[in-house]
Amino acid sequence: MCPLGTLDAFIKFNGRFQEHGAIAALCKQVLIGLDRVHSAGAIHGDVKPQNILIFPNGICKLSWVTSGAFVFAVLHRMFFVH
Repeated sequence: MCPLGTLDAFIKFNGRFQEHGAIAALCKQVLIGLDRVHSAGAIHGDVKPQNILIFPNGICKLSWVTSGAFVFAVLHRMFFVH
């Protein structure tokens, strides 16, 4: 489902990010995703590296399980997978 896995697994395998630009881009995407979640009236409540999915194109997505639904929050869209 997620080729590079979670941020937690990515860091364990590859080590810490060395480029400040990569860190800034990741943080920006997480903050935009959280803004989208909050704009939808939801609260993530469990932001951690295990809930940040990393994709090869440089996109990261927030994920979490709530009420039996797996939720992805990406930029300005939210996807619910039941």
